[in-house]
Amino acid sequence: MPQEIRKKLGIKAGTALIAEEEKGKVVLRPAAVTPVEIYSDEEIQGWLVEDRGSERERRRILKKAARR
Repeated sequence: MPQEIRKKLGIKAGTALIAEEEKGKVVLRPAAVTPVEIYSDEEIQGWLVEDRGSERERRRILKKAARR
């Protein structure tokens, strides 16, 4: 995108944009960029172990769910 157009629109070089076609025109919109973190199988397994409740807690939850 030419510098003068970016400056006029307040878009900095390197800004992520979405380009869409609408009625024969190209429309640019700012894109939301969300960082993504990839977790290893070991990290996920560790969380699963940490999240396990006791047998008593499991029975209490199942009993409560059965009432619904």
